[in-house]
Amino acid sequence: MDECKKTVWDVLNSIVININVDEQADCADRKYFEILNEGRKQNDIAKIYEFIDAAERGGMNPRCSSEIITFFEEAYREDPFRLCKFIADKNSLYDYWLFLDMASNEMLLSFSTFEIENPLFFYECSRQIFTRFRADNMDITNMVSSIIKFANCDKMLWKRWIKKQEYHEKWHTIVAKVLEQLNDEGLVIYADTISLDMACRNNLLKRITDGFKNISSEKMKHILEIISPRIIERWEMLVTEYKNNKRFINSTLICPYTNVILMCMNYSYSNKQILERIEHYIQIFVSKDEIWYTSASDYSSNINLNFTNIFYVLMCKSEIVDILKGSENIKEYLKLLQSLLNKYTKVLRSENEDFIKVLSLIEEVFAPHLLIEN
Repeated sequence: MDECKKTVWDVLNSIVININVDEQADCADRKYFEILNEGRKQNDIAKIYEFIDAAERGGMNPRCSSEIITFFEEAYREDPFRLCKFIADKNSLYDYWLFLDMASNEMLLSFSTFEIENPLFFYECSRQIFTRFRADNMDITNMVSSIIKFANCDKMLWKRWIKKQEYHEKWHTIVAKVLEQLNDEGLVIYADTISLDMACRNNLLKRITDGFKNISSEKMKHILEIISPRIIERWEMLVTEYKNNKRFINSTLICPYTNVILMCMNYSYSNKQILERIEHYIQIFVSKDEIWYTSASDYSSNINLNFTNIFYVLMCKSEIVDILKGSENIKEYLKLLQSLLNKYTKVLRSENEDFIKVLSLIEEVFAPHLLIEN
C-alpha cells in the first residue's frame, strides 16, 4: 500500500504540463502566448489571466491525458487534503489553472473547504467553481467559503473579483453571504470598488437590491456602519465629477446600486442632517438657475444632476413626510423647489417616475389634515 501511495504522488510531482502554440497559429494566438510567457516571468496575474480568459473563450482549455487524470483521481481518493495542498504549493497561477481544470466539480467544492494559506489558489478555485456551476445549482456555502479565504486577506485579489463578477447574476445570489462574513477591511474595499456609475441594464438594479435584502438584519447594521461613509462620499463625488466634466445626463442619475446608496443614507443621516442637506441642495438648485449655460445639453445635465441630489435625500427615509412636516423652515424651501420643478417640467421629463415621486411627496407635506368625526 505504501508503495502504491508513493507511486501516485511521485507521478504527480513529475508532471509538467505545457501548452504550446502551433506553428500555424494566427497572430492573435501567438500574441496571447507571448502575454502568458511575460506574465509567468513577471509573476503578473493580470497578464496570465488575459491569456486564460482568451484560452477559455477559444476552447483552448488544457487537455491532459487520461493516464494523468487517472493518477489525479487516485490521489484524490487517497487523500483529498494532500492533493489540495500539493496543487496550492505550486505557487503558480498557471499551474493552478492546469491542475484545477482536471478536477471534477466534487473535487473543486472539496478543495474550497480546506484551510490552506494561499489566497491565489482559492481565487482560481472560486473562479472555476463560478464558471462551471449555474446560479440555481451552485453550492453557496462552499463557494462563499472559498471567496472569503482570499477576500479577507488579499486586497488586490478581492478588488479583482468584485470588478470581474459584479455584473454577473450568480454573484448577486451569493453576495449577501459573502458580505456577512467579510472582515471590516474587506467591507471597505467592497465599498471603494463597486461601480457606482454602472449602467442600469440586464435587471441589475433589482438583482443587487435583492442581494442586499438577503443580508440578515443582525449583520446589516454592522455592514452599513462600515460601507456607508465611503459609498455616500463616492456617490457625491461622482455627481460632482459629472457636473465638472459636463457629462450629459438627460434624467435622474440612477445606477444598479441606487437602493444600496439609499440604504447607506438612511443609516447615516439623522433627521436634522436630512433637513440640512435638503436646504443645501435646494440652495444650489436656485443658484444654478441664474447661470447662463453654453449649450442646451449642459443646461439639461446640470438641472438633472441638481435634481438627483435632492431626489436621493428625499427618498432615503420612509418617514420623510413626517420629518418634513416637522420643520416650518423646510416648508419654505419645498415651496421654492416646487416652483423650480414646475419650471423645469420639460427638462426633468414630467413623465419620469422620480419627478412624479418628488412632486407627490411635496404635495403630501402641504396636504391639509382632515378632521374625521365619529
